[in-house]
Amino acid sequence: MIEELNQVKEDKENKKKFKVKYGHLRPGTYDIMSKRYDEKNYFNFSKKIYSQIDHNEFKFTNQQKNLIKKLLIKNNFKNISFEDLIEYIKSSIAAREYSKFVFTKSISHILNIINNYSRIKKIHKKHLINLPINLFLKKKLSIKKIIKISIDNDKFHRITKALKLPQIIHEDTSSFVAPFQINIPNFITSKKVEGIKKIVSTNTINEKLDNKIILIEGADPGYDWIFTHKIKGLVTKFGGANSHMAIRSSEFGIPAAIGCGENIFNELSDYDYIMLNCEDKIIRPIKLN
Repeated sequence: MIEELNQVKEDKENKKKFKVKYGHLRPGTYDIMSKRYDEKNYFNFSKKIYSQIDHNEFKFTNQQKNLIKKLLIKNNFKNISFEDLIEYIKSSIAAREYSKFVFTKSISHILNIINNYSRIKKIHKKHLINLPINLFLKKKLSIKKIIKISIDNDKFHRITKALKLPQIIHEDTSSFVAPFQINIPNFITSKKVEGIKKIVSTNTINEKLDNKIILIEGADPGYDWIFTHKIKGLVTKFGGANSHMAIRSSEFGIPAAIGCGENIFNELSDYDYIMLNCEDKIIRPIKLN
């Protein structure tokens, strides 16, 4: 994707090919209100993008290799060599990312079909957000009924959003008394940055992101466009050490705190300036006088 994105700058014909291949992606994979890449110009095509991996590929030391070999033997993986394990990890991560790419294409096309349905029936697509998919399979369905179901479901959705549940429910009582949970962010790189924060969502339109520390709730592949801007850092509410945005941040050498949780994320959202110290694993807002 990076290689093809860089080719767009040199040839307008490549821009068409790029949109055909990656046009189905959208920030918020399941959000019908979010525009696709081929519907809105998210990218900054004027600059060339460089991957950190291209210039500084990670290499294991002999000590690290020997330690991993010992662990393989200790855990009864005697027939798997160090090289086999690393190749498997590289291949599985690439395969997982590609499967996401294919899966999101199917979801995006389904949302487009529903979007076309809204145009034909002259219903605003906001009324289609909270409808069950099997509703569209019925042959006779009045517009009034669609809107009524949408309004009723929207009320129910607001109630469910107000409920606070733990990320993992271990027992029945967790549904009634949610334990206070503090997430430990996954820090990417060992860099330290300070800067103005910018919250990015599916509603972000043509805003300047350069030299900003970006905050995103759950960053899926549809947010890859942010890396065409010269962002200072990245913070997400959800995600793990091996999530899409963790891999992307590592690839571009961008300091990031992935999966910082609701408490930290909401606190950061209330401030304009953030300090992100990945080496010491510290992220906090800074009050400006």
